[in-house]
Amino acid sequence: AGDHTIWVKGSGALQSGGFTLDLQCNQPGQPPLGDTCEEPTVIEYEPLQDRRGFQLGHQVRALPGHNIGATDVGDYGSACRREPCDPDVEGGCGGEIFYRFDQPLLASVWTAELESDYPAVFSLMRGGCDGLEEVACGTSGEAIELFDLAAGEYYLVVDAEGPEARGGHELNITSIEQEVQQPPNDACQGEYANPQI
Repeated sequence: AGDHTIWVKGSGALQSGGFTLDLQCNQPGQPPLGDTCEEPTVIEYEPLQDRRGFQLGHQVRALPGHNIGATDVGDYGSACRREPCDPDVEGGCGGEIFYRFDQPLLASVWTAELESDYPAVFSLMRGGCDGLEEVACGTSGEAIELFDLAAGEYYLVVDAEGPEARGGHELNITSIEQEVQQPPNDACQGEYANPQI
């Protein structure tokens, strides 16, 4: 309780520009959004367009979250986990945050990136909450890249690498869902001869 000041400062003398500040305040004992698979944070895709306005697919930019106060529901057996955990010890694996999204179309290229200020792994998963199966995984600061990701319902699970790993994180997702159709005169070799000239 009380007044607080937030100071935003560039990391170097030449670092300047805009920023977005997102605050999430939990009451003591209140879990964060997406604390369980049964009540995940639902990701809403936005259109992804090229510089000419053609829609290439969908994207999610800078989706914030945190795992402070998150429930540890056990080890999901991620192939990317760097540190072993003991699911028999309460809190031994660190808290998980669940996201769910609908992939509307086959993605020729699908990528997800996680940035976090705590050690974390993140997994793309399919199936129901009683039997999620890992499709691919990565660690904080890395990207998951998949080709020909089928349409359907998916989960992204952000999992702390230990009981003391807590903090904020951010997700970015890009889904390219069709081949870009370039016009025939997009390159010099395909120049267009105008009969009117």
